[in-house]
Amino acid sequence: MNEDLTQELGAAMEARIGVVDYRLQIPALSFASYMRMQRVMLRRSRTRSPKRLAWSLLGVFAIGLVIGIPLGLLIAVHELSAGFWIGIDAVEWGWDAGGGGLLLFIFLPMVVTAVGGMLFLYRAQRAMLVKVHAAAGELYGAHVMAIGERGLVFHNTARVLFVPWSSITRVASDQDGIFILADHVSAFWVTENVLAALPDRAAFMAYLDRHMAANPRADRSPA
Repeated sequence: MNEDLTQELGAAMEARIGVVDYRLQIPALSFASYMRMQRVMLRRSRTRSPKRLAWSLLGVFAIGLVIGIPLGLLIAVHELSAGFWIGIDAVEWGWDAGGGGLLLFIFLPMVVTAVGGMLFLYRAQRAMLVKVHAAAGELYGAHVMAIGERGLVFHNTARVLFVPWSSITRVASDQDGIFILADHVSAFWVTENVLAALPDRAAFMAYLDRHMAANPRADRSPA
């Protein structure tokens, strides 16, 4: 998109939000911040995360009990054992296990496979996100964020976007600033350097809270 055209469209779009109270120069989104933004968007509410984690751990523990107790009883009652031998020419190596050793023999490959699978999925996901971030170009590039009575306007050389206050679902704190989430599916970033340069950072955060409170929605999550 032509830069002059986006500037004209941005200026016209800013007229939709009334008086512009804040006009911020937002730097490009780094890949590290992009990764954190993805995690923030996947987390509907920070207050619910510990509860979900507790239930997940409880579920894993319950599955372990359901599988481990009957298997342990079966091994103990029937005195099951297992053996493994490797012979190469005149050299032999073997392992004979029963009871706890047999349980280890059964579960260790399962654990190694699960951990290896999780590492593989993590690396594959990270590689995919690297490509997405790189391909986005100016979508995550430096831009102007104008904030006024009716909403927010974002514009740079690649896009012009108007977001009304009624679409803002959450403002999430980050180690390098904040993310402003819209409709739970997109997010906009304000870096720590930009926040630190404001005349009154607390007043800015209160301004965001005040406009969200004035435009309530049932699915809005606390920060």
